[in-house]
Amino acid sequence: MNNFINHYSLLIFIPILVVILLFIIFKITKNKFLILFLFLVSFFIIFVIINSLTPKELDQKVNSSEVLNYDKIKFIQIYSKTCIGCIINEPFIRELELELVNKFSIEVIFLKLDVSNKNNFEIIKNLNAFTTPSYLILSYENKILWKQSGGLINKKEVINQIDNYMASIN
Repeated sequence: MNNFINHYSLLIFIPILVVILLFIIFKITKNKFLILFLFLVSFFIIFVIINSLTPKELDQKVNSSEVLNYDKIKFIQIYSKTCIGCIINEPFIRELELELVNKFSIEVIFLKLDVSNKNNFEIIKNLNAFTTPSYLILSYENKILWKQSGGLINKKEVINQIDNYMASIN
């Protein structure tokens, strides 16, 4: 539960809180113009807050040939900066990265591909991952071992998939 108690929680709770407050104000005042004005102002404030709180991580500049040339297992995250599912999954992804680095050290490489970056379009198309968030594990031979589109990521399932693959090649 503590994974949701961070600054990403604001992206979910602020709009809900604003709608509740506007509903209460509407019930008290019955002034439609005041509600419309407050709604527009709050929408603008929410937009500014969400843009200031979303991660500003640099997208790794990769192209299809570079990704396919890595002689490692590849964990690929396909995300969008405006995707709520991507933002909610971010703490889980960070924990997963730590666990995989501790367990497999140099065998796994992490790639984050932003769908808004035109340089990533070709690889996203080749991976057939058109939903955000999407997560893939590619083998040394670049075969898709595991793929998930949407939803919360299951860290144990990812680790098991990599464990099974490592056991099968040894």
